[in-house]
Amino acid sequence: MLLYYDKISEVMSRLEEALECVVPGEFVALLNLDIDNFKMLNDSVGHTAADELVGNVETALNIELSDHDYIGRSGNDEFIILCDGLRSREECEAKALQIMNVFDRHRFDAGEGRRIYVSASMGVVIVPKDGKGNFKEILRNLESSLHVAKEAGKGTYRIFDSSLENVTEDKYKLQDDMQRGLRENQFELYYQPKVNLHSDCVYGFEALLRWHHPTKGILLPSEFIPFAEESDIIFEIGRLVLRNGCRQLGIWQKSGRDVSLALNLSGKQFREPGIINFILSCIAENDINPNKLEIEITETAAISDFDYTIMVINMLRQIGVTFSLDDFGTGYSSLSYLKQLPVDSLKIDKSFMDTMPDDDRDQMIVETIISLAKTLNMSVIAEGVENKKQEKLLKNMNCNYAQGFLYSCAVPANIASLMIG
Repeated sequence: MLLYYDKISEVMSRLEEALECVVPGEFVALLNLDIDNFKMLNDSVGHTAADELVGNVETALNIELSDHDYIGRSGNDEFIILCDGLRSREECEAKALQIMNVFDRHRFDAGEGRRIYVSASMGVVIVPKDGKGNFKEILRNLESSLHVAKEAGKGTYRIFDSSLENVTEDKYKLQDDMQRGLRENQFELYYQPKVNLHSDCVYGFEALLRWHHPTKGILLPSEFIPFAEESDIIFEIGRLVLRNGCRQLGIWQKSGRDVSLALNLSGKQFREPGIINFILSCIAENDINPNKLEIEITETAAISDFDYTIMVINMLRQIGVTFSLDDFGTGYSSLSYLKQLPVDSLKIDKSFMDTMPDDDRDQMIVETIISLAKTLNMSVIAEGVENKKQEKLLKNMNCNYAQGFLYSCAVPANIASLMIG
């Protein structure tokens, strides 16, 4: 039976009513299914085609479900499924596998004759076992199990158990710690040098955030930024990076150091209303030469709203700010997008550097990226350079710049200043 509601609150209300009807000796499996990489799919085929595909997914799922099962679409790419009358965890797991197998067996219509394979991640809770009838607790556990499924690499499911009980609680605790950290100035920018491969001299830095957590020690961005991006904290952190980075660049320029600085913007911050004016105010307040300020964005962030991306880049490039496309080769990597993006450089992801010395195919990929960039009048920065063999290969390929542990890890500003005289 297909139950579609436009508003998630109506879906939740219907599920809450069903959960109240659970009888002794039976269980309900509550499943939260989320189509993987939907934003990238939406940007690739267009909103209309993507919505048609989701509708076809919905139809396929509904065919698979029995008369005792219910499904509601709770978002653009997300479904809540309720399977009742189950008598064991094994039956719940069999039902979850049955639903996941829909994605293995089908290619879904996406308009214009396109048939596309998609995957999904799914969190599962067993009621009343995993929530004891408390609806808020059930939803919290459902969120935890979906989060773990996505962290496991997507295209899979996780049934909630006691080992997942603290996942959501830990996330909210970390977000609270971040708010406190912002108030108490626990965040600091470190600076990793970027080297000109033709002169072997440091020409600039990339600012990388470090969190001096009072109990966990120094945390890298990968340990907290994903959680910040799930809330508005990412905007506060992003403004801190822009403000403090421009301040440090101003200090270097006023002391006569000719150096550039790259600052990272998350996808959410890049789309924040007022981001252009905020960057302009940081430049003006610190009286910096905008030609020495570089903004790094990822491929995924760049294509999430392509026209908006081009508008922001062009407006800031008018005053001299440069842009680089980060982690190139790991995202969508569409040549049709790349030729339209007014970026100044490509950053080759570290994953290619790790295997390049011993993998001819990775060498060919890196060489092709460098050649492509030069054809498009872009420079190339190789990330994650850790040894001389990698550096020699890059020099032979005529790569412009490099950064990595071969030269230095990210260091505090006072130590970075020593690298530029």
